[in-house]
Amino acid sequence: LEAGHEIGNHRYMHRPMLSLRESVMREELSQANALIHQELGVEPDLFRPPYLAQGVGLKLALSELHMDSILASNHGLDWQERHPQRIADKVLDGIAPGAIILLHDGDGDGDGDVDDPMAQSSRAPTAAATGIIIETLKARGVLFSTVGGLMRGRITLA
Repeated sequence: LEAGHEIGNHRYMHRPMLSLRESVMREELSQANALIHQELGVEPDLFRPPYLAQGVGLKLALSELHMDSILASNHGLDWQERHPQRIADKVLDGIAPGAIILLHDGDGDGDGDVDDPMAQSSRAPTAAATGIIIETLKARGVLFSTVGGLMRGRITLA
């Protein structure tokens, strides 16, 4: 947040929401929003559903909470792929105007105790791929934006 990053909700628990009642979805979204607000002082208005799975109930719950659902137009399969160039190539092959890229920060807990940079919990391959992606897109003259900026028509150079 201090670095200017946009904060969104991704659900309190990381499971698909398709089979949940709307009231349960709304409660879980509110729970995650409250925790984010407690920790950062902001309440997100953007939500990216786990596994990009959403249905009518989720859309209704988001509407009641005045939140927008954000999906992705392409991703690098970085939860499976461990080689930075291949992650970057998967992302770059699908870039189009208005693209929203889905990448992960790893499955680890962020404590920095990952000894093997190729382990699934390591953030190293995605971090390296992100650098390749950004530099390649900058060289192509692509403009960058937060998702909220893209939705509101405010695109800035990164």
